[in-house]
Amino acid sequence: LPKDITVDGGSDWIAINRNYSHYLVTDQSPFLNGLKKYYEYSLLPAESFFHTVLRNGPLCDTFVRTNLRVTNWNRKLGCRCQYKHIVDWCGCSPNDFITKDINRLQTPTDHQFFARKFEAIVNQQVISALDAHLYGSYSEDTLGLKSYWENVFHNDDTKLPSSAHFTVYNSFLRLSFRHILTTEHGNQSKSGGNCPIPMSPLLKEVNILYDNDEFAGHLIKFQDGINKGVSNNIQFESLYIPISHSERHSSATCPDSKVTSIEVGTIWDGKESIFRNYGGIIGIDDEPIIAIRMNVGRLCHVNIIWQNPLGSVEQKVDLKLEASSVVTYQKLKSDQPLMPGIWNVRIELQTGELFMSETFMVTPLVYDKKTPLDNPVMMNGKRANVLKPSMDAKKYLEWRNNVGKEGTELEDWVDQLITQFWNLKSVCVMGDDIHCKFIQSCDKLSWSSFSPDPKSELGAVNSNGRLR
Repeated sequence: LPKDITVDGGSDWIAINRNYSHYLVTDQSPFLNGLKKYYEYSLLPAESFFHTVLRNGPLCDTFVRTNLRVTNWNRKLGCRCQYKHIVDWCGCSPNDFITKDINRLQTPTDHQFFARKFEAIVNQQVISALDAHLYGSYSEDTLGLKSYWENVFHNDDTKLPSSAHFTVYNSFLRLSFRHILTTEHGNQSKSGGNCPIPMSPLLKEVNILYDNDEFAGHLIKFQDGINKGVSNNIQFESLYIPISHSERHSSATCPDSKVTSIEVGTIWDGKESIFRNYGGIIGIDDEPIIAIRMNVGRLCHVNIIWQNPLGSVEQKVDLKLEASSVVTYQKLKSDQPLMPGIWNVRIELQTGELFMSETFMVTPLVYDKKTPLDNPVMMNGKRANVLKPSMDAKKYLEWRNNVGKEGTELEDWVDQLITQFWNLKSVCVMGDDIHCKFIQSCDKLSWSSFSPDPKSELGAVNSNGRLR
């Protein structure tokens, strides 16, 4: 470490000009080479190297103590040391901007030219509002203005999906194919015409759709696995929307005025208060969580009761709903793997009265990642020997029969479960010289990933330096 220097540090979100960049790359002085050597062996050098070199080097008079950004810090949420299982320090992370923050973005202070963080999957509206502030508003009837698509699977991906996700995606594929076969479109295709159906459907990709900042469904894109659509690039896409199974049973004063909604999912992001497992697909190796959204109000005590597919209680937890809280969550702690089938989570009052409940599906597995399971019975039926005197014997025998299935019988069970929790809303087709009477073209449907999305199109920069 060179002598007589002041070590400085700060955010790794920095802005450096061309002169400083050139100096860092080309200068061969003992001062700079010494610092490069020193920081080669340090942790997170980007949070100190650039700052220290600038403060002590020949360009020190150009130093400005700001990173030129409007940053959405909420340290109560962003500094929870949530990554201590990965690293041995407590880093802080800013929150995403949401709609209520738009005034801060429209009235920045001096030396603020950038902003972070934005995630369209968390809040698309704030991005659209800022875009309108800078460039003018789109017409309200602009296609895709309030929609957001994100790819979560592609057949060519090297990153493999979870076993539960791939099982569900392929169930969506089978159900879509059956739908096409049983419609008039399918009948028309069998008798000829220019609207062919896939003979052997191949899953190509999966996208998730958000509309008005709410999850709106999974988009399943597929093609013919025999000719793979090479001849005329025929592709199909189907939209699956979730069926809500959340129910309010009581209007007891305390929780009724306090609790607004409940949701079961996995991978809870406490900073943004969302589930990062978009769409809520849950497998037998997952850890379900119930998120309870609330109004600020009085303190309430409730019981959270998790019931497995046999109706037995897996866990009961006393939960305090703080008066100042707007969201809380509770994770199911149960033996792994979970029992596949339909689960139920109940919110009860201290008196035992049922207040709210939600049923959810833990999907049986057909695949290990993208490979069909060699022994699905062993995987899905690991907890088959759980019959207790308190259990419903009929339910147990039915469940044990289901977890003992394999092949097409197992797929049929998965499909039967899927239809209870997902609704096939629509199917469309895309391709050259395709004229279908009973199925619409994907580019004409606002939900499809083939539909126009003008707000995401970027053209050349105008002569005044603006995009629009």
